[in-house]
Amino acid sequence: MIMSHDIRKGRTSEIRLPKGNWIQPDEFSDSVITAIRYHENGRAAISFINVVSRKIMGEWMLPDGIQPVQTTATGGRIYVAGIAEGGYGIWCVEDGIWKDVLAAQPVSITSLDHTAEGLITFSSDRNGVGEFYSLNPETGELLQLTNTRYGGI
Repeated sequence: MIMSHDIRKGRTSEIRLPKGNWIQPDEFSDSVITAIRYHENGRAAISFINVVSRKIMGEWMLPDGIQPVQTTATGGRIYVAGIAEGGYGIWCVEDGIWKDVLAAQPVSITSLDHTAEGLITFSSDRNGVGEFYSLNPETGELLQLTNTRYGGI
């Protein structure tokens, strides 16, 4: 179950969903949210849920071996931070195919989000302490935004 709040009407209601563990709902558009769904068989998917009709519009199954942790959407694409055999990474789906945006590495990635300019932002301990980063998904340019002795997050 996912809770939905209509700020115009001031009402909170629940969206009843099929079996599975549902985590990390995130706004995709005005009437659609995404959520990570762990199916009973252990597979994970990104589900698209229409908050008006309260129906699942579709799902993209993640490749075996990727455990999704967080999602964000920008530029009409869904980005997933997750854990794979090599560590944490970021993936997106284009034309139904999952692609590496930031290859899995032995680091942590948290606080996945995006900016109005379409950059992906996240926190990571890539340099040994927690710092804040931005990633341009179009060019692959990765920028460390904070640089403090004990971490900027």
